Amino acid sequence: MSRAPFSDAREVLVVLPTTHPAMNDIDRQRIVDLPELLSRAGAALARELGAPVRVVDRAPEGQARWLIGPAFANPALAGEPASDVGTLRLDRRRRLLVTDGPDLGAVYETFGQLRALGRMGDGVHRVEDLDLAGAIRTLREEVADSWPSFGLRGVDWRATCARWEPRAAREGLPALRRWVAELGDAHTAIRSRTPLHRVPLEVAVTVTEAVVGWVPPESAAHAAGVRPGWRLLGEDLATAWETTGATPHQRPWLAGRRMLEGPPGERPMEARAPDGRRVAWVETRVDPLAGPMVEARRTASGATLIRVKTWLPRVTSELDDVRHITDGSDRWIVDLRGNGGGHLMTATAFRDRFLRERTLLGTMRTTEPGGALGPEEQLWGEPGPRPFRGRVRFLVDALTYSSSEDVLLGLQGLPHVQVLGTPTGGGSGRVRVLRYLPDTTLTISTALTWDRRRRCVEGQGLAPDVQVAPDPTGARDAALERADTW
Repeated sequence: MSRAPFSDAREVLVVLPTTHPAMNDIDRQRIVDLPELLSRAGAALARELGAPVRVVDRAPEGQARWLIGPAFANPALAGEPASDVGTLRLDRRRRLLVTDGPDLGAVYETFGQLRALGRMGDGVHRVEDLDLAGAIRTLREEVADSWPSFGLRGVDWRATCARWEPRAAREGLPALRRWVAELGDAHTAIRSRTPLHRVPLEVAVTVTEAVVGWVPPESAAHAAGVRPGWRLLGEDLATAWETTGATPHQRPWLAGRRMLEGPPGERPMEARAPDGRRVAWVETRVDPLAGPMVEARRTASGATLIRVKTWLPRVTSELDDVRHITDGSDRWIVDLRGNGGGHLMTATAFRDRFLRERTLLGTMRTTEPGGALGPEEQLWGEPGPRPFRGRVRFLVDALTYSSSEDVLLGLQGLPHVQVLGTPTGGGSGRVRVLRYLPDTTLTISTALTWDRRRRCVEGQGLAPDVQVAPDPTGARDAALERADTW
């Protein structure tokens, strides 16, 4: 029987690690983020642990305690044995939980297992790669325990598992990817732990064709003459389509991205023009997280155009770097097309600069252990330290997703805000991340989000205020042109 480890406690005292010379820059940022991360996840953590959490400098023996490693950076873990992988040590008698690892990345891997604590006995639980049998069991059990959308999407998970388990036992990872893709949720997926590079094109894939939708001017495809509306040739369309879970309007574009991902290096490609001409070229996959995440310039009308590619912590400093363009402008166009999310706190800090008072953003319901939806929680936003006083227009498309949708949540409907383009992807997330087969993770969405109009983001996305279809020829940016008419 499932029992939260601290269900008899009034609160759980949390002792965090501190920065340490042995940490890299990513781990130092994680340390900075941890208090806010725990605060944002307070209600969910209370459900997992059995009591609310409170961050303290020290937690006396006998009180309910959660000590977070790595041990070398947390004085409360001095003298504890070093951990070579992420571990959870649970001792209900001592009212103690220790999450540890050789570095903070490994510690973060343990957080995805907090939901399973109620099913765990006391002792040391190692977060390691699974074998195929463990992967099948984990997919079946953890999706049932966490995914919020069975009713929303009409999914019979037991029947789905009964169909896919025998095939997964025979075929392994390819069948597991197809199995989870049936959920139609881009947040719930099996992902590579090795960072993938991407061919810099946007392509819409179906089971019969791959149609080019956007060709960056700096790409080899553009130099070869490829333009929107051309068809890619020789691609494995079936695999891309069948292994990509997403909302119906996002799936073609996300399948196109997945199809063109891979290791760094060159990728031969071929395409056919509408008039039948064929062109072959070699494209170089690029790291989507390399280079500036923020681009800024003035538009034809004199407004400021800001494009944010992905929400990484460095976006905040990059926005400061372009203040010579943004300062003094009272008309902003923020381009979030193609921005699939990223660092939630960076994204919502950006959102807050457009709030002018404490604002109800929407509501959220998170699953409880066992899979049932918990109570509704109101989401509130506060104005940022440097509020923007002018008008802002956001450009969105089906690849605007996850924390980019959190940026829009609560802004849409304010008198100085307008959203243009096509519906967003449909999934604000709150994702569990579980170590899975070698070099893979299993991610599972745990929440449903509604905007102030009571429209559920999951499954359908945010509808733009002004629907603007892209120019099929790629000769003009229809959404930007419309947004730049003031």
